Amino acid sequence: MPRGEFRGLGAPKSLLTWLKKTQAIRPDLALDFQGAMGSALTAKISGAKEVCGMSTAVVGASWLYDCVARVDRLDAHPPFVLLHPFARGQDKSLSNTVIEEFCRSLAPTRVVVVGQSHRRINTPENCVDLTRQTSLLQLIWLIRVARFVVSVESGPMHIAAALTGNLLSIHTWTDPHRIGPYNPDAWVWKHGQLARVGELETVRSRKYGRRFRRKDVASVVELIRPLVPIDPMAA
Repeated sequence: MPRGEFRGLGAPKSLLTWLKKTQAIRPDLALDFQGAMGSALTAKISGAKEVCGMSTAVVGASWLYDCVARVDRLDAHPPFVLLHPFARGQDKSLSNTVIEEFCRSLAPTRVVVVGQSHRRINTPENCVDLTRQTSLLQLIWLIRVARFVVSVESGPMHIAAALTGNLLSIHTWTDPHRIGPYNPDAWVWKHGQLARVGELETVRSRKYGRRFRRKDVASVVELIRPLVPIDPMAA
């Protein structure tokens, strides 16, 4: 822990002095709320009989705990955008470059990435990567509480369409006229064009489209931004 933090807490300026006093007290319990390797090590060498931390601690820190409290990685606040960028169909999935650009462009708003993929994503600070970590019920909960959902054409997209109109469905070679989403308030992207589902009959769209590219992110962010309030604590 930096020396400045000890001063702020009114504790001794020297870590060594603090450790000597703590070990002399021999506390029954040390709680690590930071979950970093340094904080876990400090708790361990404090001389506490038992050290407890959270399940969200970094890898390695948990090895120093005697007990671990299960903590959910996500809640409904601050507001977040849910991104489901993966699908089995050819060329349906978004590229890593697009995913990363989407997250960066929405910062400081949280972006939660879900879906089934073995890819590694270099997620920006405002992004929570939950790929391959959610059950179907957890996914439904995330869709319900998200302020906006962006999904490639897939099963989760159709679930989202049944739950919310704050949805953008991204189509490459699939035709939204034929396969949905079937929510008139939802939006679709096709070949660089955005349109509401309820207005698709008046919009001419290509039978065969192209992949969603990095240059398409800006128009989607412009659509989403007014609908997702920015948490003042993150701004």
